[in-house]
Amino acid sequence: TPAVRDQMSAALRDAHTLEHRGANFVASLRLRDREAAFQEVPVDFTDLVTRVVSREVAFATACGISLSATVPDRTVNVVGDPGLFALVLENLIDNAIRYSKPGASVTVDLDTPSAGKFVLLVADEGAGVNDATLKYLNGIRRFRGDERRNHRADEVGLGLAIVHEVTGRAKIGLAFRRRDKGGLEVKIGRAHV
Repeated sequence: TPAVRDQMSAALRDAHTLEHRGANFVASLRLRDREAAFQEVPVDFTDLVTRVVSREVAFATACGISLSATVPDRTVNVVGDPGLFALVLENLIDNAIRYSKPGASVTVDLDTPSAGKFVLLVADEGAGVNDATLKYLNGIRRFRGDERRNHRADEVGLGLAIVHEVTGRAKIGLAFRRRDKGGLEVKIGRAHV
C-alpha cells in the first residue's frame, strides 16, 4: 500500500543516513591524523563509479530522485586510496540527492577527455547556491574533523570537508559550479595512470 511504501522509504532514508554519517565519522578520525598513511594504489574509477552509484540507487529512489551514471567502456585507473575515493563519491551523490526535490535527476559522469586525464562530474537539479556559498565551496580549507559538531547552514558539513581533504591529499582538482538549468555540478579530475 502507499502508506507502507512511504514507511519503507522513510526507514531506508534513515538507515542510509545513519550508515553514511558513521562512515564519515570513521573517515574523519583517520583524516585528522595528518601522519596517517594515505594509500596510493591504482583505483579503477570506472568500477568505483559503477559500484557506488548502484549502492546509492536505493536511497535516491526512496527520496524520489532518479540517479544515473555514464562511464567509459575502458578502465580509468587513478592512483589513490580506494576507500576514501568511494567515500568522496558517496558524499557528492548524497548531497546531490538531499538538495534535490522529488522528481529531479542526479547524474554521475566519468570521462577521459584526453590521454592521461579524467573528469568526474556529479550534477543535480536542486535549488543551486548563491554567489557567496559558491565562493565558499570553492575556497581552500583545511579539514578539522569537527565540521558536523559546529555546522551552520552556511558552512560545509563533514561530508564536503572530507571531499575537500581527500581530493587535496590526492592532488585531484575540485570545483563547484552552478548549472545553467539550475542545480549544482561538482567536477573532480586528475591525470590517471
